[in-house]
Amino acid sequence: MRQANIKNGVLVLGGGIAGIQASLDLANIGFKVYLVEKTPSIGGRMAQLDSIFPTLEPSIKLLMPKMVDVANNPRVELITYSEVVGFSGNSGNYEVTVVRKPRYVEEEKCTGCGKCLEVCPVSIPDEFNRGLCRTKAISFYSPYAIPKVAVINPEYCLRLSGKEPCDKCLEVCESKAINFEQKTEKITFKVGATIICVGAEIFDASKAAELGYGRLKNVISHLEFERMLDPSGPTCGKIIDLNTGKTPKSIVFVLCVGCRDKRFYEHCCNIGCMVSIKQAITVRERLGYDVDIYVCFNDIRAYGRGYEEFYEKARSLGINFLAGIPAEVRESPDGSLYVGVYEKILNRLLEIKADLVVLINGIVPRNDYAKLSQIFNIPLGTDGFFLEAHPKLKPLESPVPGVFLIGTCQGPKGIAETIAQASGAAAKVMTYLSALGNTSQELLE
Repeated sequence: MRQANIKNGVLVLGGGIAGIQASLDLANIGFKVYLVEKTPSIGGRMAQLDSIFPTLEPSIKLLMPKMVDVANNPRVELITYSEVVGFSGNSGNYEVTVVRKPRYVEEEKCTGCGKCLEVCPVSIPDEFNRGLCRTKAISFYSPYAIPKVAVINPEYCLRLSGKEPCDKCLEVCESKAINFEQKTEKITFKVGATIICVGAEIFDASKAAELGYGRLKNVISHLEFERMLDPSGPTCGKIIDLNTGKTPKSIVFVLCVGCRDKRFYEHCCNIGCMVSIKQAITVRERLGYDVDIYVCFNDIRAYGRGYEEFYEKARSLGINFLAGIPAEVRESPDGSLYVGVYEKILNRLLEIKADLVVLINGIVPRNDYAKLSQIFNIPLGTDGFFLEAHPKLKPLESPVPGVFLIGTCQGPKGIAETIAQASGAAAKVMTYLSALGNTSQELLE
């Protein structure tokens, strides 16, 4: 008589909207879920967005209830600031090894009061706000951090970096949560299935040197612009010229940065057109008709429900759509920018004066995909994203039994499609483990 040892726990790797939705679905039908997130907080890329298209609803208003629900669900174990380093076993019985990095702040003691931030003498670039403002060497990852536990950056902390014996945060912490002796922790647990939803990255536009990103202050990425638009962001929602602090009179959006480009990535980033339209409409609604808005595109791909109407709305608001991608962005002595673009419909070279240039950077593979590919034994496609078992018949399954793929780690996609995939993968896990359980029972009989 043969017995199969089936585990009912599920690893969900990635704490963005995909991982949150999948975790909630699985927990609500009785599974134990280990939600592992690389950063100090769940929320992922969606937490950095001001609004979503085509409804223009505040992103965090939709995301925060789900973040709270997953954090409070007794069947979900949040393992943040951690990475999976080992994955072994066989179908229905996998052992997972996770390394948890030290926060130097004890999660069970930190009350999130923020007094430590007030006294910390070290100011560093704010990662969540894409470097548009500064935070402290001890800080919360974001205004919406869950868990709301501070984390110390050892590279900048005066004490941990060995520069000087600073104790300011230690002195003001009434809950005694600061622990400079905290070490890396290794955790192991067993699961029956895994959902990988580690997200993707946005293209580093400094590689396209002609656009001036990283060199010209008023050339920013669309994600940086999202943080600028957010009322809780670095400018409190004000759209400003980063050189002068004044309201810009002309803004240019540039699509397909890094994608549909043989120098870098040839795939379409899927959401770029709609992101530019959403941001252009937001600018028009906030600044009125005193600002000139230009969208430079290869072609507009408004394929989703309500998307074409959203595009028509943008045109009706006097937003200028130019059929061409800028050849260069240069700066004049007064700090203003000149964008040179060959407009294919007009068949002429245009030179646009702009106060702000927003680059719609493409969705591209993360640098750590190769490492994860080795850990989980899942191949990468020629485009660099994780490869599913079959693009039509098994779009959520990986070639490894019991390991599923969702979200942008599998290729560029929007929020709605990602959430649908998350719920689909949760259902797949339920079916998969149920089938293994029935097989096990048959073996016993």
